[in-house]
Amino acid sequence: MGFRRTENAQKPSHESPGRGGFGLLIHHNTFRAGVGENGGVLASVGIRHRPTTGCFIDHNLFEAISTETEDGQPIWQRNSNENLFATDNMWMGVLYPTNDGIVWFL
Repeated sequence: MGFRRTENAQKPSHESPGRGGFGLLIHHNTFRAGVGENGGVLASVGIRHRPTTGCFIDHNLFEAISTETEDGQPIWQRNSNENLFATDNMWMGVLYPTNDGIVWFL
């Protein structure tokens, strides 16, 4: 696995180097609101392109509605809608068992 982020309370600020990367594992985190360059609320997780192995985002708590995504989703993926697996994440008090409703593909 290329990058792993786990068990932290954090504001969205980490950016992995490169494109989609080999693989990502993001689990058991609490994401709070982070302020973007224009004063908006950032999405907590942003993936550029398609990870080779996959991006696995599971069992996280998202506590903010993004002003940077279409419907406020805390996760986005650009230039692909493949190999991103968001499972069993809680966003604004609602459990999302799959990508549906919590990931914005652009």
